Amino acid sequence: MVKKLFKYEFTAYLKTLIPFNIVLLSVALFTRLVQFFEIKIEGLEFIYDIAISLSTITYVATIIACFAAVFIMAVIRFYKNLYTAEGYLSFTLPVTATQHILVKLATAVALIGLTLVTTVVSFAIATAGELGVEILKAAGYLFKKLVEIAGINVWFYAIEIFVMLVISFCESVLFYYTCISIGQLFKKNRVLGAVGVYFIFYFASQIISGIFMVAWNIAALSLDFAAIAEFIEANIKWLLHLLFIGSAVLFAAVGTVYFFVNRFIMSKKLNLE
Repeated sequence: MVKKLFKYEFTAYLKTLIPFNIVLLSVALFTRLVQFFEIKIEGLEFIYDIAISLSTITYVATIIACFAAVFIMAVIRFYKNLYTAEGYLSFTLPVTATQHILVKLATAVALIGLTLVTTVVSFAIATAGELGVEILKAAGYLFKKLVEIAGINVWFYAIEIFVMLVISFCESVLFYYTCISIGQLFKKNRVLGAVGVYFIFYFASQIISGIFMVAWNIAALSLDFAAIAEFIEANIKWLLHLLFIGSAVLFAAVGTVYFFVNRFIMSKKLNLE
């Protein structure tokens, strides 16, 4: 049954996301074609500059729209499938609340990965030719310099950053799932309730961040910044490992809390429309 849920989720996602990806590839191709019509006539260069600027802006906006579409669909499908009338069918299936959450989360992660691949392909199209070669040379040069500075740590940094980003995305999705789950506990105006929960979480996080910053500023008055800078410079390699791994662990811990809140509400406090 879990396999069927995955199939159902992927089908629903792709019906919406394939058109987005097609548009992205088309805009990338258009951006590349514009480059073939560079105007070198004195006084008319501005026409080409406007065209290339508009195509580039459109291309970047389309990339943002593709990623946003995945995120929005993840939130909408979670609410629609589990907390509206469709929930009566979803929760009669031989699938646990844990499986429902994990299927939707894994599908969102997989589709973000697919969108990322499409973005890389579109970038290759948009920069095909001499520009692409120059970008690859620059990237190769920068990577070579990083290897010279950090050595084998570069590869570990890459893995750690990748894992951190994946976990961060999962934590963000689970956060919105949690807002929706808590919101559905309201008897009326559940969507509005979920929005209210979001703002409560948001303001609470801002207050905590503000307290942390104030505490840090107070502590900073008694710190020896020269000694701190010297320590960081001497231990920058392992401090970066600590930063990336620590961030991943923090995101994972917060995401785990969100996961159990969702599972508890689905299992013990389910209140369908």
